[in-house]
Amino acid sequence: MAMDMLTKAQKNIESLRNDDMFQNIYESTKKDGKVYNFDLQLSTSSNRRRRVPRQYDEKLRDQALEDSVVSYKVNTYFVILDIISADLKKKI
Repeated sequence: MAMDMLTKAQKNIESLRNDDMFQNIYESTKKDGKVYNFDLQLSTSSNRRRRVPRQYDEKLRDQALEDSVVSYKVNTYFVILDIISADLKKKI
């Protein structure tokens, strides 16, 4: 019974890890924030983009995330879900 609950919880966490679910959660949070007069603003710690030295054969795929919502999604939301999912997999 406990193993079934852990498996179900792990599957639920994995189902949250996609762009559509993040967008749904973000939009509902913004909507609820307006109801309770709470202004949701995500901001990065620095306004200046950092220059990263590149090698001559390196591609531009490691660009800095400019949009604060995308930065939050990638650096916080997905990371937290990955940690929870990995811990649940260890227990199963």
